Amino acid sequence: MGVVSELPITKALACALGCLLTAWAVHASDRDIERFNIGGTAFCVPGTVIAEEPPGWLPKDLPRDGFGFYVPQDQISQIIPQRDKLGRVQEFTAYVSSRTPKTADALRRVLAERARAPGAILKRLKSLHLVFAYESKQGDHWVAWKLPKSAALSADALAESGTPIATCSMPSGSIRNPSWKGSAAVCRRTLDADGIRLGYSVDAENLDRYEWLDGRLKDIVLNWRCAV
Repeated sequence: MGVVSELPITKALACALGCLLTAWAVHASDRDIERFNIGGTAFCVPGTVIAEEPPGWLPKDLPRDGFGFYVPQDQISQIIPQRDKLGRVQEFTAYVSSRTPKTADALRRVLAERARAPGAILKRLKSLHLVFAYESKQGDHWVAWKLPKSAALSADALAESGTPIATCSMPSGSIRNPSWKGSAAVCRRTLDADGIRLGYSVDAENLDRYEWLDGRLKDIVLNWRCAV
């Protein structure tokens, strides 16, 4: 899988984007706000960004435990947008839910077991400073891991000192399909942020900038915390 080169993010651009996000969160009128209580924190979210019909990959308990939301492309213009099979740009979708102490550890154990499965293939991508653990030789499903450079490339090393970054896959119908115009692969990532769980789906070409995207989404969500 090719990955685009990392785009330079200047301090001025980051500041400008931060101001835009703050204005977006603060200046919505009361009637445009929806309130959610998640992990002991109240969030006042602009109704215009709530995912009323969220895609099927979002957690099924979100209406009770959180919310799905869209991020306008102009707020994350550095990110290559996800596209459907016809090449149409899809809305960037993310979610917020409650964080439980066992969430991250449980996910890590499950993903580490996949790297032990018969036929699994491990590959270190030096350009990304990541390890890809393919579930089979077909290479259509894999987990991106962060692994210390000093660690040997093995399933045991992933289980002991690796950190799962994202689960990735080629969309159904894209393999060996010359008419496919959409994203070649899609990655889904979850992370913890100030006591909440944050997750998103992104074109796999953005794996080289996941840390920047994490920070941008944290800024967006934490700016939605209610003042009172």
